[in-house]
Amino acid sequence: MEKRGYFRLKEDLSIEFREIDQSDFDKVKERMAFESGKLLLEEKLWKSEGRESSQKEREYGLLISYIQIIEKKLDKILERMEEKNGGPSFSKSLRTIDISGSGVRFLSQKRPDRPYLELVISIPRIHPRKIRTIAEIVRVGEKKTGEHTSWEIAAKYLEIAEEDRDVLISYIIDREREAIKKSKADE
Repeated sequence: MEKRGYFRLKEDLSIEFREIDQSDFDKVKERMAFESGKLLLEEKLWKSEGRESSQKEREYGLLISYIQIIEKKLDKILERMEEKNGGPSFSKSLRTIDISGSGVRFLSQKRPDRPYLELVISIPRIHPRKIRTIAEIVRVGEKKTGEHTSWEIAAKYLEIAEEDRDVLISYIIDREREAIKKSKADE
């Protein structure tokens, strides 16, 4: 029997994913490292908003805002370029079947052809967070519903920022706590 290292949660979440191969792996990993560092700086700024902030912190906040706008525009440009060049684009799964701090299982309309996935998992919170990870596909199963076929994909995270894993685990524990409270209230 396999011992799990993390709590698992069955939850409906939005997941964007695209297939990648070994040649894309390092590019995505580098982008993730940049985003992780930027998020740490943003969180530091957000935590300082409740108190009197210095001129330097206000200027820093303005700079971060400008960088975010530029980054969103560059992401759109890159997406369009990839689409025009026949490159991979993100697909969406609006229903997560199973999620944990070590991996995810979800449904896709397309059977994957490559060994890895770049995942963007949207975590609904007071300040919504998108977690980017690289995952290895460990299992693909066919699911038939009438005439419709979908694919159940199980993947384990290979690259995920520890801060993102902490956010994910915290979310799972909070949702479990809510479920326990609700079941006790229903008794």
